[in-house]
Amino acid sequence: MGDTIDTNNDVRGSDAWRGADDFDEDNEQRQRANAFCAAVRWDVLRDIASQHNGGMPCHLHDKFSIGHFNLVKRVSFEGGKDGDAKDWVVRLRMPSDGVFQNIEKLDPRQIMEVEVASMKFFKTKTSIPVPAVIAYDASPDNAVGAPYIIMEYIYGNTAQELAEIKNSALSFYGTAEQDRKLRRQIAEIQATVSSFTFSRIGSLYVDDQGGFKVGPDVVTGRGPWSTSTEYYDDVVRHIYDTFPRDERRAGMLDSTALFVPSALAYLARVHAHETAGPFRLVNRDFGTHNVLVNDDFDVVGVIDFDGVMAAPAGVVAQYPQFIGFQVDEVDEETLKKYVLKAEVLERNKPRLDGYNVFLREFEDALETDSTLARPSDRLDSREALVYASMLSCHSHQASTNETLQRRCHRMLKDCADGPAVM
Repeated sequence: MGDTIDTNNDVRGSDAWRGADDFDEDNEQRQRANAFCAAVRWDVLRDIASQHNGGMPCHLHDKFSIGHFNLVKRVSFEGGKDGDAKDWVVRLRMPSDGVFQNIEKLDPRQIMEVEVASMKFFKTKTSIPVPAVIAYDASPDNAVGAPYIIMEYIYGNTAQELAEIKNSALSFYGTAEQDRKLRRQIAEIQATVSSFTFSRIGSLYVDDQGGFKVGPDVVTGRGPWSTSTEYYDDVVRHIYDTFPRDERRAGMLDSTALFVPSALAYLARVHAHETAGPFRLVNRDFGTHNVLVNDDFDVVGVIDFDGVMAAPAGVVAQYPQFIGFQVDEVDEETLKKYVLKAEVLERNKPRLDGYNVFLREFEDALETDSTLARPSDRLDSREALVYASMLSCHSHQASTNETLQRRCHRMLKDCADGPAVM
């Protein structure tokens, strides 16, 4: 279960994964995968998997899923009672490719600890279909030659992949009924995750007693924090830390875009809610790219958990990724420039309203603390918009910076004109 699974035509599950020979010889992914696979002790990994399944012999499939950070292979066991042995997958952390991993500042070993802790948390405390962790070793110097997690294999495609296979319309998932059903299930998962609270802000870890605690954040490498103000300040520091080191850097340092993150830090202070906690749990990387579904778009699994953290309201009150909605405030100039975006926003309005209804329905069923604002209450808040803008800053794109400058100007003008818009 990896970052993004490559699909071929209409095959499903791990059958859609690729082998090295499926890539062109000069393809960077092929070269990277070949170099990594040559360094891994696959025989040691097979022995470890076998030991955790009563000594049952197993083999690793040649095909793999590969993303920016991980390579994933399926493990099949030979035999078992009545041939009912269940397959597993092994997910291995690859060395940095020098491009994407500068976004996450936490040590890769700690990142894996966060992911394992988050999987164990949801597996033991919820009915979210999370694969069970069989074994893991976060050390890059282990006998296998790379950090790894062995976990249950869940047969299915991501909702994004299946939508592509079925030629669904942009941001739609199957038929109208399948699309509605999937969104309802996603809303239930979002509400379930946010029903848990912690006293501080940070990523999730297992503590010394086998319980759970918050600690340093995967993205910024800092924390934990006691207030939302401290957290947002460090997010802005991280934006400046990750300014491009390529030819774009000089232009950005000499442009007004340099002031956008600082403006957002101020706006976060103005618009933040529940600044001292408690803080709800959220998966910042939750979306249709990491929800596994069957052929009818029923959710059968959720993968990728290093984005889980206890967070301020503005972080929690974001729509899941790739469902066609986002916390946004689009100005007239942007709509004129991007006519298609305006059409998509208008077309998605009824589905957005429907998603909010689903989310409130599950929050009503799950909520225990009536004094704490719920995500559905904050989806259109300025705090949520400020945080969404911070996320956009990480792209460091000229067109995005222009939009963010106009947005910051509007929000700052509102602050100067009168009471803050919450």
